[in-house]
Amino acid sequence: MLIRTVCVALAVVVDGPWRWVFIAGGVLLPYVAVVFANAGRESGGPGPLAPTAAPLAALTARPSPPEEISSAAR
Repeated sequence: MLIRTVCVALAVVVDGPWRWVFIAGGVLLPYVAVVFANAGRESGGPGPLAPTAAPLAALTARPSPPEEISSAAR
């Protein structure tokens, strides 16, 4: 954002063809920054909401019966 701010300020101060370069920089830099930021999110493996092995193992394990039920059944 600092570079964009400098481009906008220089577009006001500078005259001639450099003004168009600074205007283009002030307009295109935020667009390019957003595109790169959004593209960074798509690359990579599974996100933080992906299931892991620990909860899956806990779901497939058989629970042990409570102590009072197992002693009454004997």
